[in-house]
Amino acid sequence: MKTILASETMEIPDGVTVHVAAKVVTVEGPRGKLTRDFKHLNLDFQLLEVDGVRKLQVDAWFGTRRTMAAIRTAISHVQNLITGVTKGYRYKMRFVYAHFPINASITNSNTAIEIRNFLGEKKVRKVDMLEGVTILRSEKVKDELVLDGNDIELVSRSAALINQKCHVKNKDIRKFLDGIYVSDKGTITEDHWNMTAALAGTLEYKTKIYKRDLCLHVHELIAWVNLLSLFFPLLISCSLAQCNENKKTEQNELKGYMHLWLCSFVLSCCI
Repeated sequence: MKTILASETMEIPDGVTVHVAAKVVTVEGPRGKLTRDFKHLNLDFQLLEVDGVRKLQVDAWFGTRRTMAAIRTAISHVQNLITGVTKGYRYKMRFVYAHFPINASITNSNTAIEIRNFLGEKKVRKVDMLEGVTILRSEKVKDELVLDGNDIELVSRSAALINQKCHVKNKDIRKFLDGIYVSDKGTITEDHWNMTAALAGTLEYKTKIYKRDLCLHVHELIAWVNLLSLFFPLLISCSLAQCNENKKTEQNELKGYMHLWLCSFVLSCCI
C-alpha cells in the first residue's frame, strides 16, 4: 500500500544557511561548508519560512514504507551536516597493548599517522586521513589520539581505517586484544565545555576545602584561647593576694584586667 503524501520538516538554526538545488543540499556555517547528494532517493526538498522560522521540508509522493523511512534518514543526514558546520565532530581513540607498546607519529601536517611496533612487528603502518580530518596526540591523556573534522562520515571512516590497520592476524583475538580502538565520540564544542566544567568543578572543590580548613583553624585557635583564659583568673587571684592593702592602685589595675578577661571570655564563647 502506498501513501499519497508523507512529509516531515526540520528547523534551521540561526547562523546556518541551507541551499537546495536538484536534491543536492549545501549547508554553510561558522566552521565551513558541507554538501550532500540525495539524488538516489525519490524525495522532494524545499525550503520554507513559517512565522519567521526557517524550515526544510522533505516530501515523498506515493511512497512505500521504505520510501517513507528514507524521509527521516535524509533529515538526520542534514542535521548531521548542521552539527558539523556549527560544532564539529571529535573522535578519540586509545592504544591497547599487553606487552609491546604501540608507537605512533603524526606526519604530513596532522593528516597522516605512522604506527610502529604493533605486536613487536617491524612493519610501519601508515594511514592517511580523509579530506578535512586532522589527527593529533592528546596532551593530557597517555596513548590517545584525537580526530577532528566537520563531516561525521569522514571522521568516523578515518577512525575505522586506523582500527583496521591494527587487526591481529593468525592469533586468538580473545587473548590478543592489541589494537587502536575508538573510546569516545562527540563534538568539539561539547568536549571544550566538558573540560571547562571539569576545571570549574575542580576549582570549586578546592575552594570548599580551603574554606573548611580555614574554619577548622579558626575554631582550633578559639579553643586554645579559651583554654589559656581559664588560667588567667588564678594569676589574678595570686596577684591580689600578694598586694598590700596600701597599694590600692595595683589592685584596681588587676580588677580591670579581670573585667577585660571576663569580657573576652564571654565574646569567645559567643563566637
